[in-house]
Amino acid sequence: MSPCPGCGHPDVEGAAGANPRLTASPSCWSAFGDLAASTLGTPDPSFVHQTAVDAYGAQHCPPAADRMLSFALLGLYLVLELDRTGAHVQQVHTRLARLRHPLPTLDVQPAWTAGTAAEVVGVVGSLGLKTAVHAWAERVWVAYEPQQERIREWSRTWPSAVWRA
Repeated sequence: MSPCPGCGHPDVEGAAGANPRLTASPSCWSAFGDLAASTLGTPDPSFVHQTAVDAYGAQHCPPAADRMLSFALLGLYLVLELDRTGAHVQQVHTRLARLRHPLPTLDVQPAWTAGTAAEVVGVVGSLGLKTAVHAWAERVWVAYEPQQERIREWSRTWPSAVWRA
């Protein structure tokens, strides 16, 4: 069995199919589904689910998927550097998608050292889960260090209406 191409998570025989739009193994995609269920089922006003989606998306983005990678890294930037909530990130994503604002040119970075959704999904309790998701997101963001300034610059080009909370 080969590891997940996005994060290196060992593939498990018999896991359900992967999402064809991502570079993820079936068992990694299954682990993310479990993590998504956990984050959506946890009462959290900061909506940590969006941070998990963005970390996973950046880590498993296929080459030439500029829109997916831009939005995933944008979410990580807003949460990790500007201390925005996942709910605010979701609103910004929606507004930017409607505007069809030009995207930055980005390169997919290998993020195998950032950890995996499977490592995060086993954390118990809402506070522990939120902390684990943020730590994983931070490691993914660090793996994209060469792209970070492009995301920061891109955010400075948006119309002010995008930033509304």
